[in-house]
Amino acid sequence: MQTPEPESPVVAATDDGAGAAPLPTGPGEADAALRRVLWVELLVVVVFGVLAHTVNAVVSLYVESAHPGWVIDAVMTTTSAASISAVMLYLMWRSPEGLRGFGVLRIGWQDVGVAVGVFAASWAVPWVLWFVLWNLPVVVELYDATMPDDIEAAEMEAMFPAPTGLADRASIVALSLANSLSEQLVISAYLVTRLERLLGSAVKAVVVATCLFASYHIYQGVWAMPSILAMGLVFTATFRLTGRLWGIVAAHAAYDAVVMIWY
Repeated sequence: MQTPEPESPVVAATDDGAGAAPLPTGPGEADAALRRVLWVELLVVVVFGVLAHTVNAVVSLYVESAHPGWVIDAVMTTTSAASISAVMLYLMWRSPEGLRGFGVLRIGWQDVGVAVGVFAASWAVPWVLWFVLWNLPVVVELYDATMPDDIEAAEMEAMFPAPTGLADRASIVALSLANSLSEQLVISAYLVTRLERLLGSAVKAVVVATCLFASYHIYQGVWAMPSILAMGLVFTATFRLTGRLWGIVAAHAAYDAVVMIWY
């Protein structure tokens, strides 16, 4: 008869194979350990999915570069966005919540309604915000002093040159879809969900995620920030209210495509 081996405490392995301190087993210790892991996970996602874009956006404010053309832009953007999306989907799949916990659900008719509503709100909410701001004399004076119309038009043309053919338009649609998917996976699906758990507040989660969304659009200029913050709020708040991702992705992609093709 075999002699049963004595039970040993659960330990965390180290690089040299020696045992480390026992892993937390009590509810309080386990919760604290999980929160530390989630904060590290959050930091990695922000660095990978937000910080790099923010740095590029800030650099773009000071370093002029010619637009590479829509076809090349689509290849570059789609490749970058696909890598971010793949990592985010894998991370969500491996998380305790699973893909469903981050709003990655089977596409349904509800998503059509969400897409239509978010697309309309993406235009309406910034318009209402600017209607209010334009009725504040100090805002009008500051805008006139810092952003003449000819400079604004030239900057927009440099960022979003008019497409010249079918290939350009198809490229814009492709890059809009890829970019919107990666952005919404990071900002709405992941950050809103994870920040709410870590901060204990849906409002704080939406506000922080919205600010991070705006941070890497700074290349469009300071005066674009009110509109971008308003749009980001529409995206993140809608995700928090509906818990569904695909309609927001579709609305975001449609908005970007319309702006770049017909602005």
